[in-house]
Amino acid sequence: MLQSVLNCQTGYLSVIIISNNIWEESVFLGLQCFLCYFCGAKHN
Repeated sequence: MLQSVLNCQTGYLSVIIISNNIWEESVFLGLQCFLCYFCGAKHN
């Protein structure tokens, strides 16, 4: 399964690859930035 997520720190799209229910470390960091982006947008 492939999914694109916006990285709030750099502004580029990072690719998420989920295989056998195992997430790469970069995927987790990407999701953190994604959630951070929305949280920051709400607070601003």
